[in-house]
Amino acid sequence: MDNIQINRIPSPTWNRLGVNHAALTLNAQLLCPARPVMTDGNCRRETPAEFSVPGSAGPAFEQFIASVIPVAEQFSSLPEDTLILRDLMTAGQARRLHLRAARGSRLILLSRYQTSPDPAHLILEEIRILAEPGSHVSVVQILDGDEQDRIVTSLGADAGNGSKIDVTQIVLGGSENYLGGNILLRGTGCSLDAAVNYLCCLDHVLDMNWTVIHSGEKTNSRINAQGILNDRSRKVFRGTIEFLKGASGSVGDETEDVMLLSDEVRNQTVPVILCSEENVQGNHGASIGRLSDELLYYLQSRGPDREDVIRILTAARLLSAIRRIPDEETVRWLRQRLSDEET
Repeated sequence: MDNIQINRIPSPTWNRLGVNHAALTLNAQLLCPARPVMTDGNCRRETPAEFSVPGSAGPAFEQFIASVIPVAEQFSSLPEDTLILRDLMTAGQARRLHLRAARGSRLILLSRYQTSPDPAHLILEEIRILAEPGSHVSVVQILDGDEQDRIVTSLGADAGNGSKIDVTQIVLGGSENYLGGNILLRGTGCSLDAAVNYLCCLDHVLDMNWTVIHSGEKTNSRINAQGILNDRSRKVFRGTIEFLKGASGSVGDETEDVMLLSDEVRNQTVPVILCSEENVQGNHGASIGRLSDELLYYLQSRGPDREDVIRILTAARLLSAIRRIPDEETVRWLRQRLSDEET
């Protein structure tokens, strides 16, 4: 058994607030390697291991998962080509995935994490990405565990000149979910567009740690998290945007929109902007509110009861992420999954 700290915020605040990091107890003996990633398109199966940007969960997690999976799966797209990777993981599995998006290529990673009969109720994944100049990387992660599953996904990416990184994370279920991203915008004119959509209910825990480091000139980042907290669920969102010296002309923006449906939920939002460069623009904002009695009455007067109203609002928020998914097969699955949830 290993007791580790993950999702540590780059600029710690008071420990008594309980937001500086998350603590986990993990057992390597309960895990096995995940099934191989499926590929659509041409690729190189091995790439040079030059991944200097660590994942969002932090070094303790990376040391632990490396002890379970000593050798990472490595893929590289071909220049000016398109590569799609389909990554399906179930409880009791772990994976390390290192990806290189070649110059001018399109790389799409579709990851789905779901439950299985395995008694471990644990899924771990490390994803490291190197986006070469002019490449476009899209990462879609759908977390769909059951009432006992713990899922930890650690994402780190390094963006070159003019590259684009899009990340979409959708949380549908799971007892505890730990996610985020550590993104270095190194190259001139590169960008990040990240969106997190989530539903937390019962006693679920959602712990997010997003860090974007602007290093190159005229870089752009946007992080948008929106979701619903119900019952006795708990959520922490850490969002850090840092402008290093030399990141002149860069813009960073982070927002969160949370709807609270219970008096027993616990919501913690920690937006941070760090700056070592003058000619930059950093913005952050949070909107946290409850479902008004007037709106609830209006909607119920049209037929649905309170639980139906909550399901409709939840589906609407989660469906807003569909337009970001660049794969029809995944879109069909997600629509069916949300439709099943409503019935």
